[in-house]
Amino acid sequence: MKLAFEDIYIPGTTVIIERTLSKLIEKGVIRGRILVPKEYIYFFESMARSGSAIGLLGLEELSAIRNIVSEEMGISIEFIESGYRDFHHLTQMDLDRLVVDLAKKTGAKVLTHDRIQYTACKALNVDAMLIEYSDRGSLWFEKYFDHETLSLHIKEGAPVMAKKGRPGEWRLVVIDENPVKREDVELLIEEVVRRARSGEGVVETEKQGIVLIQLGEYRVVFVSPPINIAYELTITKPIVRLRLEDYNLPEKLVKRLDEKAEGILIAGAPGMGKTTFAQAIAEYYSRKGRVVKTIESPRDMKLPNIVSQYSKYYASSRDLHDILLLSRPDYTVFDEMRDDEDFAIYVDLRLAGIGMVGVVHATSPIDAIQRFIRRVDIGMIPSIIDTVIFIDRGR
Repeated sequence: MKLAFEDIYIPGTTVIIERTLSKLIEKGVIRGRILVPKEYIYFFESMARSGSAIGLLGLEELSAIRNIVSEEMGISIEFIESGYRDFHHLTQMDLDRLVVDLAKKTGAKVLTHDRIQYTACKALNVDAMLIEYSDRGSLWFEKYFDHETLSLHIKEGAPVMAKKGRPGEWRLVVIDENPVKREDVELLIEEVVRRARSGEGVVETEKQGIVLIQLGEYRVVFVSPPINIAYELTITKPIVRLRLEDYNLPEKLVKRLDEKAEGILIAGAPGMGKTTFAQAIAEYYSRKGRVVKTIESPRDMKLPNIVSQYSKYYASSRDLHDILLLSRPDYTVFDEMRDDEDFAIYVDLRLAGIGMVGVVHATSPIDAIQRFIRRVDIGMIPSIIDTVIFIDRGR
């Protein structure tokens, strides 16, 4: 029960994970009663036992606030039962909803970093305090990127490594010999996810063991147990943005791209610059007044706003097929084609009269065509593919 003129607070999960609550107490920002659902202990304990550094951080923060609180500070803390029975399957979202319900029942103010939770509180007429993140500066990995860094490789227990050079001509170097701690990796991915969800990027996929994010110019791939034995981050950033003219293509090929090429394959080994070249073709056709759309996974091409970029992660192959068939672009750039459904989209749209540019992994031009032979009748190949461009070392 809330007494007259009494201040009561309930922290959301974000202020526990970020260890903000203890800072607010120490700075004297809040005074009164702090209510903490006991489910927090069960939730963070479960995460910690599964090897999550975030779980351990949560437990440490809960322990810290109990140790620093005293009557002399005008603050008391209570760990309360919410009445929620199935706490073994609680998610962070469940906890944040539980907090809002408890705040409504007790008349408490919710403390949160989450703007969505803050807005939900306002919609339910629940008092809330939105605490802005104190530092929105550079992420710690950004200091490792320079004009020749293609990608950064951060793995728990290993030194930080980077690929430096240009597509197809790179070297792997150690840029920080200190082994990375799991806590550092997990806090970094939490920050990246938070920034993406706040509008700075897009979370392409998020499921057990893998998170794929496009954050500004950075593509972030996070792999964790059970898929990987350790926590690992791979971060890539395009260092070149070439126009088609920069490739100094033979005049015969440029003429073909202008006049005849409508079933184009861009082939090459991984890391040779296929996507960079596909980006140049998409931008080239757009400048020529053609309607261009892309299918990407993830969406990491840097293209003019007039080019629509579709993601495979948010739509099924059938959805993408129907959208493109109905919207009738002049060219669709597919980066990258991996499975039968991808090749089926390319074939169906090409036979429907839409110009297609497909990116495939292959060690030679003939290998790229072989990828189609086992999927369509060989007699149909000339109606589907008319131009194969093989990329080697970015050229």
